Amino acid sequence: MNLIRKILPILGLVIGALALVSGEADDSPGLQGLGLALILWINYRFWKKRQQSKG
Repeated sequence: MNLIRKILPILGLVIGALALVSGEADDSPGLQGLGLALILWINYRFWKKRQQSKG
């Protein structure tokens, strides 16, 4: 279970990056937006969890 929690954010970042690249190649702003939103959401969750573990 712990391994899955470590792999899922990395997988999400890869999927988000692929969505950004694919959206750019296909000229699809919606796909780019979803990819960017996914990347930002994962970074926010990572930052929030890190802040909770510090204090």
